Amino acid sequence: MAGRPWGASENEAAAGRIEQRLQALEKSEDRTFGILRWLLILIIAFAGYSWWSMKANRDKKDALEQRVDLLEKKQAGTDEKSSNARDQQFEKKLAASEEKLTDAGDKQFGLLHDRADEAFNALSNRLDAQLASLQAGNEAKLLQLAALFSNNLGRLSGGLQQGLESEASSNLNAALSNAAAGLNADRQALLAEVTNATAKALGTALMTQGQYLLGKTDSRTESIHAAACSYAGAADLFLRAGDAAATRRCLAALCDDCLPALVSRVSPEDFAKLEHTESIRGSLSRLIPELEEAGSDGEYSTALVKLKAASAQLDKRFKNPPVHSRKS
Repeated sequence: MAGRPWGASENEAAAGRIEQRLQALEKSEDRTFGILRWLLILIIAFAGYSWWSMKANRDKKDALEQRVDLLEKKQAGTDEKSSNARDQQFEKKLAASEEKLTDAGDKQFGLLHDRADEAFNALSNRLDAQLASLQAGNEAKLLQLAALFSNNLGRLSGGLQQGLESEASSNLNAALSNAAAGLNADRQALLAEVTNATAKALGTALMTQGQYLLGKTDSRTESIHAAACSYAGAADLFLRAGDAAATRRCLAALCDDCLPALVSRVSPEDFAKLEHTESIRGSLSRLIPELEEAGSDGEYSTALVKLKAASAQLDKRFKNPPVHSRKS
């Protein structure tokens, strides 16, 4: 131990232990750094995988949204085409239905017009036959009167007395008066029958015309006004002919359908123009007093109340119509 200071071996041993610790610490740091490096690599790899997965999902979502938008556009185009096709088909069916209704209305009006003509012709033929029969009967009566007059003259010329002349003259005058009265009564009865039959025929034609005009699909203002005038004229004719049921039907259509439509759908200017051609106001001013006179027993009381109310609404709506000057 000579030549070495005291405690040198302990120092070397301590230095050796310190060096061993340092080496062990370096190894431990190397292992820790390696572990951290692999952890960092794993974290980076996981982050990359996560980013790639999110991008792939986003791309798939965008592609799916594009496909959905494309399908919606195709579906919208298909629906629009289908809707247009349905609309065109519906319009065709509607036009065909309107054409069929118009043709049916025209055919019905033509049929009713032909029936009215047939009934009027049959009535005219019957009246001609009755006139001929009445004329033949009158001629026979006149021949009888002439024979009676000739006989009376023969008796007078044969030297009858004054009393017989007076009696013959009285008898002749009485026979002539009776014959004239009978002829006048027959003529009045026949004239009344002809007048009533003519009024019924014309009333039927006007009522048919009103039904046709009121049932037209276009429902123009001219049609409504003309229908009102037709029903008013038909009611007047049926009233004169004594047909109460037909009169009430015409009044009901006039009050319930025609006059309210005039008030609600016709402008004052159009109404004034239409009144220049045919006046519904004039027809009502004639019809209401006739109904009051004919319905003194209350037969037309309900119809009169409705007609006056509808006429009042008409006057209120078209109280001061504009005046249109006619061109000369």
